[in-house]
Amino acid sequence: MKIESKAVPAEFNSSILRGARASMQQFESSPHIAKLRAATDQYEALPLTPAVLPGETVRQVERVCQLLFMGLSMILQRAFRGDIVRLASYLRLSPIEFAGLRIPPEYPWAVLARPDIIINGSQVTIVETNMTGGLGGIGVGELVTRAQLDATALAPHLDKLRHPWDSRASIAKLFCHLVPELRDGALLVLVDWPEHFVLSNRTRPWYYDFLVGQLREVGINASSCSVDDLQIDRTAVTLGGTRVCAINRFFEPPLGRDSPSIYQFMNLVEAVSNRAVHLIDDFRGLLLGSKIMLALLTDDRFTGVLPGALAQELAAHIPWTRIVEDCDTTVDGHRVSLLDWAHSHKNDLVLKPGRGFNGINVVVGRDTTQPGWLSSLDGASAQSDEVWLLQRFVEPETLELPQVVNGQLDVRAAKTVYGAFMMGGRLRGLLRRNSTSKTHGYNVTRTVGVSSVVAYGS
Repeated sequence: MKIESKAVPAEFNSSILRGARASMQQFESSPHIAKLRAATDQYEALPLTPAVLPGETVRQVERVCQLLFMGLSMILQRAFRGDIVRLASYLRLSPIEFAGLRIPPEYPWAVLARPDIIINGSQVTIVETNMTGGLGGIGVGELVTRAQLDATALAPHLDKLRHPWDSRASIAKLFCHLVPELRDGALLVLVDWPEHFVLSNRTRPWYYDFLVGQLREVGINASSCSVDDLQIDRTAVTLGGTRVCAINRFFEPPLGRDSPSIYQFMNLVEAVSNRAVHLIDDFRGLLLGSKIMLALLTDDRFTGVLPGALAQELAAHIPWTRIVEDCDTTVDGHRVSLLDWAHSHKNDLVLKPGRGFNGINVVVGRDTTQPGWLSSLDGASAQSDEVWLLQRFVEPETLELPQVVNGQLDVRAAKTVYGAFMMGGRLRGLLRRNSTSKTHGYNVTRTVGVSSVVAYGS
């Protein structure tokens, strides 16, 4: 039975599986699991064995993410002459979104990122860029993995495993480097926007407050709130009467001209522009971190501005992606009409909104009838106010994972996707999300279990 990457010795995996049942009670009674259960009841099942990858693969993940940042920066500088507003026009951003891009930048645009990655054997593929401050899951996975490492099943193997992540320390170090006042107790606020949760039929994620607790444990004066809870003027931003020093952005601009939050958003833009508050991850990351940018990194209309070696490396780790439009393009070295080719290659493709999330409105060609595929594709190409993408299908690896479900050991087939937490350009955490659901298709954002990666070997 395959538990982890083929590069990890089979006898290691077999030994872990044999010991899984014996370690279940110790895992469930771990103080780390108790801490997670106290924070949320979201996870009905948790993986009993850790996400093990060869050390070489972990290093490759960091390298591939760094190549991604390099390629995105070069596309902006060379194809759009460094003009972020010009790039935004090409990607059809709304006038409201333009306002955030005009804030004078204070920090590097990729200071916080969490690309989504599919790993199949030695192949590392980036499928989402995610350049925002959504760091909550990193602490969650580490709690699960600490409990896994305490379990008796792993005792004979601990000398072969390295769990190098300490997200609390890494996040605190990065934030204090960017905003030195945080070392002296200045207030950091994780800010969200409830409008987005209402429109997407979700509740406010529990992990915002969980991350606040993690940061407080390492000495950061942290809090969380919605944008509407802030008191904003040109010279100061406060929360409950206390001045806010820095904001970690968990929100996007308001969704449309009729949004009741536009006035508050524009006030915040002005306050950040006046340096009344630090915005740690600015709105350039929202644009450059859009999945739409994967199209620019694989389209020969833009890759010509990249050094040949970089373009070649990116092509090996980013799936072929195109903006849906009536044009000619290159597929596997051949010039074709994009829409005509897509009509007849549905089994190779995924159709997705360029600014979407959580798998909403994603159409997987091989799971769709031909008439349904043509209808979806024609509808996407007819839209002028929203960018849609065609992307070559990359199937997540499926692993047989022992899990604890209602106190019982249950081995289930799970699709896996990894989240690479990049902070200041370095890999500071690697999370694996597992999904055993048959109703969520290939979307592994809705999980039944998470854990952070441990490295096998050096």
